[in-house]
Amino acid sequence: MLGILLNMSHYVCPSCTTKHDLFGPSISVEIAAQEMGLRVLGKLPLVSQLSSSADRGIPIMLDGSYDSEQDQAVGEAKSVMSDLATLVMKRVE
Repeated sequence: MLGILLNMSHYVCPSCTTKHDLFGPSISVEIAAQEMGLRVLGKLPLVSQLSSSADRGIPIMLDGSYDSEQDQAVGEAKSVMSDLATLVMKRVE
């Protein structure tokens, strides 16, 4: 196991661009990861249009049809997933 990836860890408000922890702060997950000798690989935001993109069979990262209000959250998710892909590739080489 490489680590823990927090899915839907927060929501980025489209009107104020503030991050809100919908399920509480992630500190308990971070402590659990540390106790297990794992690292937190990233924190993916909740992106409201993810379901509709998935229903069309096109990953939201490739779709580009999301609202501009979601740009920050989608950009953040892309960054987390890119970092994760790089880590995985280093491990399998």
